[in-house]
Amino acid sequence: QVQARLFSMNRQTGKADECPAMSFCITLLRPESHGFVEVRGPKLGDEPAIRFNYLAAERDQRTLVAGLKQVRGILSRPALADFVGKAIEFEPHGKSDDEILAYIRERRATAHHLAASCRMGNEERAVVDARLRVHGIAGLRVADASVMPTLVSGNTNAPTIMIAEKCAAMMLEDARGVSHQPA
Repeated sequence: QVQARLFSMNRQTGKADECPAMSFCITLLRPESHGFVEVRGPKLGDEPAIRFNYLAAERDQRTLVAGLKQVRGILSRPALADFVGKAIEFEPHGKSDDEILAYIRERRATAHHLAASCRMGNEERAVVDARLRVHGIAGLRVADASVMPTLVSGNTNAPTIMIAEKCAAMMLEDARGVSHQPA
């Protein structure tokens, strides 16, 4: 997914640049790279180990390099010549795939659409069942994007709201003693 923004922002300050500019974000909607969250200790205050593993998969690397090249190609079209000045960020980082990938590694960021760390299902790696109950821990459910078995191709806000609403409905069913099919 390519997003065009009608402003440019300084990453260090978080403020919009003063010059008139545009910025483009290339986002992997179905990344193959997967990270993990791991318990590091038995105490409540023990922070988990979180490893994002961005760009671990070669396909993700190739896709982002191709996306950045495509944006460069679009911006170099004659129809945009009157609107495009100099590229502030791209040019110092070269043209080869390796140089572009190095630039991407340096500038990468998350879109904060993390999912699947508490995936739903019945297989060994699943954390919750179809009713969002944590396997092996009575009375505990998880109702957020972490239960999605894979990342959706878009924003996670609406699906996460749906998961939470469905969880609330299932909790009410359980409280009323409504029977349901086991997962």
